[in-house]
Amino acid sequence: MATRIGNVDDLFDLKHGLVVVVDRPIAQLPIPVRIGDAVEFHTPRGTALASSVRGIEHADPWTEKRFFAFLLPPEVVRGEVPLGSEVWVLGSAAAE
Repeated sequence: MATRIGNVDDLFDLKHGLVVVVDRPIAQLPIPVRIGDAVEFHTPRGTALASSVRGIEHADPWTEKRFFAFLLPPEVVRGEVPLGSEVWVLGSAAAE
């Protein structure tokens, strides 16, 4: 089952991959998101990009009010994930 967790609010390039910041705090996510979960981005251009969560990013200091952020695999580049894209978690073990 796919669950929409929000839209892409910001992106950060790191040496080991692209960080996606979702427009919702972690406390307001409809389901827990875990490393290894399959994700799909539905872009404003009408395209879709499938990927996976490689890591969960934590700001310092971390609070549940901070926007949720996660790391994608290094083969995904910034131009493939436009701001405003919908973020869907596909078949998360947490949702089953």
